[in-house]
Amino acid sequence: MIAKRGERSRLPSKSVLVAIAEALKEITSYFELEGFSAHDKDLAAEEVLGEKSEPDVEPDGYYNDEGDLGWPRVFDREDVEVAIGVFVSELVRNGLLAKSTSDDAMSFSEVFETFFDGDHEIVQKARDFEEQIEGYFDLVQYDDMHIASKQALEIQNMLLKLLSA
Repeated sequence: MIAKRGERSRLPSKSVLVAIAEALKEITSYFELEGFSAHDKDLAAEEVLGEKSEPDVEPDGYYNDEGDLGWPRVFDREDVEVAIGVFVSELVRNGLLAKSTSDDAMSFSEVFETFFDGDHEIVQKARDFEEQIEGYFDLVQYDDMHIASKQALEIQNMLLKLLSA
């Protein structure tokens, strides 16, 4: 739904934004554990906040220990889903989401649709994140994971930007 002139789009309270940003750390931490560097955090902040930073480290990639181009790394989609599950569980624990009574867990984008209008940029970024982690035969390629990592950080930075507004 597009907001009409003079009408503000639905935004959660600051305490809810803080709780979402804190829970999202479960996902961004997963990406860090998988080798996606803090440099990506700086790049995501630049994109959202318009700040510039100098790269401190070379992002991980296809190179092996000898510096040779190796086989592309793949990731198990289930591991990403576990991180998303912990994110959702944190929001349930904080009373922001109702505990699911069905076997179908709430998707990443559905969580954000709960708090924001469906056309909000955070919801769209969450949908883009889901597309990146779809994978093929439950395996997600390095490039897709790298993009998803940056998207998760961008969502976190968008939340922080809303908090500072």
